[in-house]
Formats: sequence, C-alpha cells, structure tokens
Amino acid sequence: MKRLLIFAFIFIFSILTAAKCFASFKIITEDEIFLTLYETKKVPYYISDDGIKITWTVEDGQIASITKKGTLKGLSVGKTTVTLAAGEISDSCTVYIKEPLPDLEISYQSGTVFGFEPSGEYLINGIIHTADSNGKIPIENEWLGKTIEIIKTNATKKCYSDSVFFHIEHTHNFLFFSTVSSTCTLCGYTVYKCICGEILKDDFQNPSGHKLSDFSYDGDRHYRKCLNENCDYTEADFHNFDNGCDGICNTCGFERETVHLFDNLCDTECNICNFSRTVTHKFENDCDDTCIICGFKRAVSHTFDNDCDAECNLCGFTRTVGHIFENDCDKVCNICGLRRITEHIYDGPCGEICTVCGYKRTVTHKFGKTYSKDDTSHFLKCKLCNNIFYRENLCSLNMYIFPVVIRNDYLCETETYRF
Repeated sequence: MKRLLIFAFIFIFSILTAAKCFASFKIITEDEIFLTLYETKKVPYYISDDGIKITWTVEDGQIASITKKGTLKGLSVGKTTVTLAAGEISDSCTVYIKEPLPDLEISYQSGTVFGFEPSGEYLINGIIHTADSNGKIPIENEWLGKTIEIIKTNATKKCYSDSVFFHIEHTHNFLFFSTVSSTCTLCGYTVYKCICGEILKDDFQNPSGHKLSDFSYDGDRHYRKCLNENCDYTEADFHNFDNGCDGICNTCGFERETVHLFDNLCDTECNICNFSRTVTHKFENDCDDTCIICGFKRAVSHTFDNDCDAECNLCGFTRTVGHIFENDCDKVCNICGLRRITEHIYDGPCGEICTVCGYKRTVTHKFGKTYSKDDTSHFLKCKLCNNIFYRENLCSLNMYIFPVVIRNDYLCETETYRF
C-alpha cells in the first residue's frame, strides 16, 4: 500500500510540472518576419520563467542566421523558418529575406524608369516587367500622372522585396477621339483622349427627346412608341374619361361602350353624368293616360268619328254627347245627321204657329152641335181652345136680317128665323 502511494505521488508531480511548463511558456508573438539582406532583428517572444532553457534553430542557414539570444539576420534572398524550443515545447514562424530595391530615377525624355537590376523582374502595379540590360523599364502610357508601385521578384525562392512608390508627373494633352450622338434621353458630346488614357467630354448637346408615334390602344390603356432608331421607349397610360358614363378617352380618342344609369326605363336623366335621353312611356293603349312603368300622367284625346260619336275608335271609351240642332223642333242633327222625333209647341191645343220654330199648321177646331149665345149674338165655341168663332147678331123680331147660314149643320137655339 505504501509503495502504491509513492507511485501516485510521482505521477501527480510529473503532471503538475508539465502543467507549470505550459503555463509559463508563450509562443513567438509574430507569425511572419520580413527582413532585407543583412538586416537584423530580434525575434519577439515571451517566457515567464527565465529558468527554462531555450534554443533557436533556423531551417535554412544560408538564408538566415540566429544567435543564442534570438537575433535574426538575413543572409540571402529567400524564405525559411525559425524555431524556438523550451524543453518539450516549441514554436515556429516564417521568415522572408527580401532584396531591397535600388535608388530608382525617372527619365522623362527617354520615357523610362532606370536604376533597376539589369534583366531583373519587377512587379509594377501588379504586372511583371523585365528591366533591359541597362536597368531601364519604359514608362507605360497608363502610368502617366499616376503613382506606381514597384516590387522586386525572386521567382526561384518565391519571395518579393519591399515595395517602393513612384509618381509619374504628366500634363494631359487631350486630342479628339470620337463623337457620341445625343439620344432621346442622353446628352451628346465629343470625347477627347490623352495618351495616358484620361478622357475629357466636351461640346455637350441636349437630348433629342422621344419622337412618339400616334396612339394605339386596347380596352384599358393607350400606347405611343418612340420612332427614333435604337429606342425602345413606350409611353403607356390608362384611358382618361370625364366620368363613368363618358364614352371617349380625353387623351387618345378611344371610344368605349357606355351604360348610363337611370332610375327606371322611363327616367330621362342619367344619375351619373346628367345625360338626357328621349324616352317612350308605356301605356295600356293609345288612350291610356298613365304609364304602367313610372306612373307618368299624360293628356290624352280619344278619337271619335265626329263630335257626336260617343265611342272612341281606339279604346272603346264611351262619352256622353249632345247633338246639335237648329232648335228644339229640329229633327236632324247638324253634325251627324241623326234624326229625332220632336213635337211643335203651340199656344194652346189649337195654336197654328209653333212658338219655337214658327212652323204653321192647319188647325181644326172642335165645336158642339148647337150655337152658343149671349145677349146680342150667337156663336160657335171651340171645345179645345174655348175660342169663339162665327159670332152673329141675333134676329130682331118683325125685322129683316141677312140670311143666316147654318155652318156645319150647327143649329142656333132659336129655332125660328125671321126674314
């Protein structure tokens, strides 16, 4: 049991010791280090416990070297790795040794940048250029007036030098290049171009505007297309009417079928647009005075053959009529020729002349069988009208008188006549 405890103590101690090493060690603080030839730099690192032994190693000693204290020096252009070891823990970083650029100059007269390594490759604005045998690279037109970035390349060791920036002085000289014609919506202008690629636009012309066709349309919208070449502009809009009953579009003249809104079949004014129409009311017949749809009242005139006709020829309506006669005794209507039975009116039963029309009749009086008499005469008296006729003086005794004529066999009451 005692031996088991000793082994456990040793195991725990070794774990704690390893943990202490990890806890007290920090890796190199930079992932990449860049140096030029023969440049020196102390590799940045951190170890909290100075008692830990450290060692430095370089993967390729021909490219770079490092001292026991971690000072790195570039020996030749290239790429290598430096490693820091502390006991069982280690850390590495990449080291790039680059060739510095020479002092470069620009010759505007010859149009070159010179001072390069003869036949050397350089990355200028991202494009590889090779210097000639005199260490010159011609100036490109697109560099004029701009700042260029130059980097020395090393294709063998796959590394680059530090970059240097040059500004190429330049005065633009714009020359005519082309003309851009105006379009319906865009200005026209003249293009002037410098050899450096800079462009100047001048002599602007206003857009020509769309040249629109006549209207075409469908049931909902009208259209006009631009007639200018290479322009696909189309102007479209919905038809425009004054109101819901308007039948002609105010813009394009499109005609649509409209439906006016009336209260009923006899209403003359549209409820929407005040359109007035002529309507025909509906009646039972030609003499009916009330429309069976809207109740409209009209003045009607029945049709009769004449003023005395009592029944309308159209609807059978019967009226009371009065015939027109010359007078109350006239038997024939002056208008229709109707004949009637009439009686003349006389003054008494024995009147000879009608008191209405002046008609004269022949009258026969009615007498008794004997004469009537008074103190001086005898006479006949009509039984109908009481009028006295044939009055004669009575005969004087022992005197002669004119002969008496016995009329109609009537006898005088005095039976003896004297002559």
